[in-house]
Amino acid sequence: MQDVFELQRNLNNAFAYDLVPSPSVVIAALRAARRVNDFPTAVRIFEGTFASRKSSCGLESRATGLHNRKNY
Repeated sequence: MQDVFELQRNLNNAFAYDLVPSPSVVIAALRAARRVNDFPTAVRIFEGTFASRKSSCGLESRATGLHNRKNY
């Protein structure tokens, strides 16, 4: 149980800086999630990576604009 806490704590620290992690970091995080058998953490890694990518590229406003146009 301590390993899951450490993995989640370090992921929080990594995603707090809002930087897009390198592929090697994502792979290591996914392997660590698999090692502790924690599927929700693996999903969170993908969500955090996607959110970091969107915010660093400025896609959040573009995606919102496209979503709003789609509803009309």
